[in-house]
Amino acid sequence: MSEFRRDPLKGTWVITENQRVRQPREFFIDRERVAMKVCPFCPGQEYKTPQEVFALRPDNTAANSPGWQVRVVPNKFPVLRIEGELNKQTAGLNQSMRGIGAHEVIIETADHQRSLAQLDISETTSVMQAYRARLLDLRQDSRFRYLQIFKNHGVEAGAPLPHSHSQLMAVPITPPVIRNELISCREHFHNTGNCLICDLLAQEIADG
Repeated sequence: MSEFRRDPLKGTWVITENQRVRQPREFFIDRERVAMKVCPFCPGQEYKTPQEVFALRPDNTAANSPGWQVRVVPNKFPVLRIEGELNKQTAGLNQSMRGIGAHEVIIETADHQRSLAQLDISETTSVMQAYRARLLDLRQDSRFRYLQIFKNHGVEAGAPLPHSHSQLMAVPITPPVIRNELISCREHFHNTGNCLICDLLAQEIADG
């Protein structure tokens, strides 16, 4: 299982994998493997993924079956696992805790050939609805301090499957960059009574 470890010098946390070390050859792109004949994200292949945790689909279709517009499943090879407690430990200057978190895959469309950029407004709205639903659900878990949605586009960027998808991770720590942004927002509100993000947007719009 993975583990969070804190760097006492920088004050940052990293995720380490204790059970398996990747070999250098695993970082090379195997294009024959990527060019698979059957995509596990396509309709009709739902049994090849973990059970869906959310989907936008007609009421007359069953979970984990074709008919969906957007589908969310746990990552089959997660960096973090949602089951268990953090089990924080301290040994001298070193701090660690178990690799507890959420790692999900948002399959953005049933169409294997289309990217997120090629979806129409209605389809893109459905993807945003799926994002929102999963963020609202995971934020209820008191173990998690930060949630992030990210997207790797293309094999070179780390996307092993060409079918359009993004990922969501929930972690039990607040990254330093995010912590600094929150401090700036709090200071701006204290000084002006305004939301910093709102003021930045208003200034950008005013500047054209």
